[in-house]
Amino acid sequence: MSALHELWTDFDSRAYSHGYLILAVSLWLLVRATPALVAAAPSFRPSLLGFAGLLIATPLWVIAWNAGLREGYLLLFPAILWLAVLAAFGFAAAWHVAFAIGYLYFAIPVWSHINGVLQNLTTVMAFGMLRLVGVSAYTQGNVIHIPAGAFEVAGGCSGLHYFEVGLAIATLLGEVDRVPPRRRMFLVALMGVLAIVCNWIRVFCVALAGQLTNMESYLVKVDHYWFGWALFALTMFGVIWFAGRAGAPPPSSPPRRDAVSSSASLRPVMVTALVMTVLPLSQWMVRALSDEPVSIARELPAGSSGWTGPYSAAQGWRPVFQGATWEALAAYRDEDARAIEVYNVAYRDQRQGAELVGYGNSLLGNSGLTLQSQSVVQTRSGRMIETMATDVGGRQSIIWSVYDIDGHLFVEPLRSQLWYGVMALASRPVASLAAARAVCVPDCNGAREKLDRFFEQMGSPLLHRATTRG
Repeated sequence: MSALHELWTDFDSRAYSHGYLILAVSLWLLVRATPALVAAAPSFRPSLLGFAGLLIATPLWVIAWNAGLREGYLLLFPAILWLAVLAAFGFAAAWHVAFAIGYLYFAIPVWSHINGVLQNLTTVMAFGMLRLVGVSAYTQGNVIHIPAGAFEVAGGCSGLHYFEVGLAIATLLGEVDRVPPRRRMFLVALMGVLAIVCNWIRVFCVALAGQLTNMESYLVKVDHYWFGWALFALTMFGVIWFAGRAGAPPPSSPPRRDAVSSSASLRPVMVTALVMTVLPLSQWMVRALSDEPVSIARELPAGSSGWTGPYSAAQGWRPVFQGATWEALAAYRDEDARAIEVYNVAYRDQRQGAELVGYGNSLLGNSGLTLQSQSVVQTRSGRMIETMATDVGGRQSIIWSVYDIDGHLFVEPLRSQLWYGVMALASRPVASLAAARAVCVPDCNGAREKLDRFFEQMGSPLLHRATTRG
C-alpha cells in the first residue's frame, strides 16, 4: 500500500493523484453491491479455480515485490483480491464485486506506457492547429517553436491524467446507470477521445496566448494546468448530460431478507481463502518485519596476478545507486602502471527506492560521462555489458559490467531482478553489480584488452563464479 500511497500523492507528475478518489469509489461500489450479494448468498460455493488462481498469483506477487517490479506487483494486487472472493464464495459473488475491484486499475500505473504516444500526438496536433490559424511554427522533437518563443510539450503535458480520469468517469457512469454494453463502450470511447482533444486545445491555447501577448500571458507565466481542467470539466458535464439521456432500466426486485443468515456458514471458508492468500506472503512479511541488522561484510579484493591495488580512484567516474547496502570504487594498476577503475555495489535486501535495477540508478553517474552505446559482448570471462561513454573532455572510455545475484551472473537487468525475486522466496540473496572502466588509451581496442585481462585474472575474487545467464 505504501507504493500506491507514494504514487497517489505524487503531486509533481500528478498522473495518478486521483488514486484515493478511485479507491473511495471502489469501496462505494462494493457497498452498493451488498444487496445483490445478499440475494445471491444461497448460491455461494467455494471455487477450486479461485484457489488455484491464488496459488499462482500470490507467489508471482511476492516475486515481483522481491524483484522491485512495482508495476508487476501492483497489477497483481486487484487480481488477488478478486481471486480471494472467487475462492471463498464462487463465481456468483466474484461477478458482483468484479467491477468494484477492477475499477482500481484506473489508479494502477499501467497507463504510463501510452504517455509517449499521447505526448507526440499532442505536439503534432497543437503544431497543426497553430499553423491552421496562421502562426508560423515548427517543431524539434516535442518542442514547438513560434516567433514569440518556444514551448516544450513535456511528459506531464501529454494529457495522460485527463485520459485516465475521463475513462474512469465514463466507465462509472455506464455502470451506475446500467447502460447497455454497446452504448457503454461508445460512452467510454467518446470520453477518451474528448479528454485527449481537450488537452490538444489546452496546449494550443497556451501557445497561442504566448504568441499574442509576447509570452506575457497568465497561462504562460503563471499556470496553465487548471485551465486544462476547466476545459475538461466542461467536457465531462457534457458527457454526463449525454449519459443521463441514455436512461436507466427499472430497478431490480429487492433481495430476500432470509439470505443474510446463510452467509454466516461461509465464514470458515472466508478464513481459509484469506490464509491461502496470505500464506505465500508469510516469508516476505517475516523478513520485512525482522529486526535483524542489514549489513554486508564485503571489500574489494587485493591485487594479484600482476595487478596492484586497490588505490583511491580518480574523480572522473562516480556511479549512482540509491539505497545501496555497500559500495566501493577504487583503482587497480597493471605491470605497466596503467590504471583501471573498479566499482562494486551490493544490496542485502531490496525494496522500492533501494534496488539494484532502479530508475534513480546510473552506472555513468553525475560526473559528466555521456552514453554513446551499450551492447552485450563475449569475453574470456563470460558475457559482459559493454557501455561506451565520453567525458567532458571528449575522451572515450569503456565500462564492462555484470549483475551478480548470489553467484548467478546476468547481463539483462530484468532477468536478474526476476531471478532475485524467485530466490528471495526461500533465502536472502545478495544482489550486486561489478563494473570496471578503462579509458581508450591509446585506443578502445586497447581498453577492451585491458578489461578482458583484468576480469580474467581478478574475476574470481571479485565475482562469484557461475554460468552467465540472460
